[in-house]
Amino acid sequence: MITIALTIAALLATEPVPAQDGVVRQQLAEADQLVVGKANGTGIQGFGDLNEGDQANVTLSLRPGRQYFIVGVCDEDCSDLDLTASNSSGSTLDSDLEMDDVPLLTFAADVTGRVTLNISMEGCGVEPCGYGYRVYVAN
Repeated sequence: MITIALTIAALLATEPVPAQDGVVRQQLAEADQLVVGKANGTGIQGFGDLNEGDQANVTLSLRPGRQYFIVGVCDEDCSDLDLTASNSSGSTLDSDLEMDDVPLLTFAADVTGRVTLNISMEGCGVEPCGYGYRVYVAN
């Protein structure tokens, strides 16, 4: 399962993306193609804009015990986007705090299935920067 996650992150980080509207959606569509046969989209996704240093939290309802991947992407003005997933008791399930603009989380949902996703815009050249995330479940 970690191989799927590493493949998504590596390919998205190296794929050239034209500077145009829809960059975030295009990057997520590319992620969809990379997981065909290995994971399925859950239909859970989100989009937004953040200024550098700002954060957003999203509560996700996932099936307990399943292996999940969450990929984050951001527009051409973004240089660093971070993601952290925490369970209902506040314990971190996974985080990607690396200096990159394609964070990727891999974790199993705990018994409650409730996960808080923290999205943090750490580097944004022209504010606000657009971001998106999509949740996948391993086959």
